[in-house]
Amino acid sequence: MRFANWYAHTKRAAEGQVRSAAAAGMEAVILRPATVYGPGCQETVLEVARAIRGRQMLLVGGGRALVGLCYVDNLADATVLALSHERASGEAFNIVDGVDVTWRRFVDDLAAGLGAPRARLNIPYPVAAGLAVGLEHGYRGLRRATGLSTRALLSRQAVQLMGIDQSFSTARARELLGWEPRVDYQTGLRETLDWLRSVGV
Repeated sequence: MRFANWYAHTKRAAEGQVRSAAAAGMEAVILRPATVYGPGCQETVLEVARAIRGRQMLLVGGGRALVGLCYVDNLADATVLALSHERASGEAFNIVDGVDVTWRRFVDDLAAGLGAPRARLNIPYPVAAGLAVGLEHGYRGLRRATGLSTRALLSRQAVQLMGIDQSFSTARARELLGWEPRVDYQTGLRETLDWLRSVGV
């Protein structure tokens, strides 16, 4: 069975709890944002930008997989609509901007905007997946033996995120909520780069 990363697993478990609450009569709605980016985003943006600056950014599978970007303001719009729409309770909505931006393009655009060198490090998906398993097991042993608190250099979750297309249908959000991404990729990228410069990246 293909590995389901821990983040996805916990999200599914949380959705189960929300659905149970909805079935018991509580008003509840589920939003499933893809890869959220924009000002203030620590992992998808800040960590990647720092890795680019340090020439340590590693692409998986040539960076050909779609990132599944969701600009933070577009997610906020969807949240407001979901909370206010009378038919949203009990429903689940995928929220993704729907732009065909690959990891290669996203990383290149960030590097260009920051005036940094283009990321050169790349590892094939099967190799990255196998390496991640070994690193996770190795770090688990080190944590037990030494109390190490840092994360593994590469994880199965990161490999899946960067190596498998993050492309999801938003038809339900568009049809029922009337949601449309308000901020396009170029605008979102510009705002993101402005924020990164403001925090000294």
